[in-house]
Amino acid sequence: MSTAPEQVPVPETAPEQIDESQTIALLVSAIEGYLEQNNYAGLARTLNETHPADIALAFRSLFVGQRLACLDMLADEVAADVIEHLDFDLMIETMAEVETEKVVQLMHFMPADEAVDVLNEFEDQKVVEIIRRIPDLRYAKHLKELMTYPEDSVGSIMSSELVKVYADMKVEETLEYLRVRAEQDNTSFYYLYVVDRAGLLAGVVGLRVLITSPSYMAISDIMKPDPLSINHLDDKEAAADMIQKYEFLSLPVVDNTEKLIGLVTWDDAVEVIEDKLTDEYFTSSGVSSEDFETGELLSGHPVTSIKSRTPWLMFTLLGSFVTVWIGNFYTETIHTLPVLAIFIPLLGGMGGNVGTQSSALIVRGLATGHVSLSNALGYIIQQSLIGLLIGLLIGLIVSGTVAVTMGNPWLGVIIGGSLLVNMTVAAAIGTLI
Repeated sequence: MSTAPEQVPVPETAPEQIDESQTIALLVSAIEGYLEQNNYAGLARTLNETHPADIALAFRSLFVGQRLACLDMLADEVAADVIEHLDFDLMIETMAEVETEKVVQLMHFMPADEAVDVLNEFEDQKVVEIIRRIPDLRYAKHLKELMTYPEDSVGSIMSSELVKVYADMKVEETLEYLRVRAEQDNTSFYYLYVVDRAGLLAGVVGLRVLITSPSYMAISDIMKPDPLSINHLDDKEAAADMIQKYEFLSLPVVDNTEKLIGLVTWDDAVEVIEDKLTDEYFTSSGVSSEDFETGELLSGHPVTSIKSRTPWLMFTLLGSFVTVWIGNFYTETIHTLPVLAIFIPLLGGMGGNVGTQSSALIVRGLATGHVSLSNALGYIIQQSLIGLLIGLLIGLIVSGTVAVTMGNPWLGVIIGGSLLVNMTVAAAIGTLI
């Protein structure tokens, strides 16, 4: 009987010679091989030589037990980084199986907003136990505060890990403070936020400005006063829009008294925008994004998928009935002029194109904020009018072409009139859907 090799070789292929899917497949194969052989030394060596983002991708193809074994081979800080890179559902599924003490250790290295996302998916009793075991009482208190915020509020995604300095501090003093702070924790920062002695937001200083300023200058002399900020109870999409619009790396968050309490970073904004676009994409297709995220549409009970997809199909069915009604209206005419039948594909195609255009414009408008659902009726009327005018233009062109090429003006009028009605209705239904 042949014996298995002591180690599973991992090809040392340069990134440009192998695509990501192959890299992850090789990593998954290596992890499975090491676990089958109980070669934990080899597993630890391979994992510690791999970027956390790649490990997270490999986790998609591993069973829960295999994922937990991998996490045990990593330092808590690296393991927490892997957890942060996981898709949300996979993150929750994995963390749900991690022992409570290990969860506490991992959360020490996770951003507070990410930790709260995990806690919100646990049962109340487990949440209480986790928070009770957190040794940093200040951090535990902060987690509890974040959990009280509404799901869609800025407070639910803000981080308290920021660097605050006082306006009357000197540049030299501030640089020394940053060096000490860097030794104490792993907080990443893009800007220094300036507060007064009451904690109210007063200004902001970029790192480049700080480093290049004379050491004797006061922070108040080099800061930008009255920076843009957002209230902790505002909608988180508003924060994401501000970060995107002004190309900020982070946005300060204040309470109702203008006291600085946290910040929203660009990566949090990206997640919010991705969630928004995903939701609008599924909405435009008549599918519930929540059902998709939970896996109900792909692997859940068929009834769930039917309930989610059928309402949208009813609208498209309505549009089809309109087309049938138009065709039925001209039945006698078609019997009289069979040549009309050859124009039916043209009618259907042009109507479909106009409807698709209207639908695409509305979906894109929703994504960019140029369209508001509060004025839905106005957009339906507007797109119907546009469909009418386009139908009139196309109808005149087709009518004239048919009249000249077939020598029958009345045939041209019939086709042109049908296009006018069809494209108007299609534009309205495309907007509605």
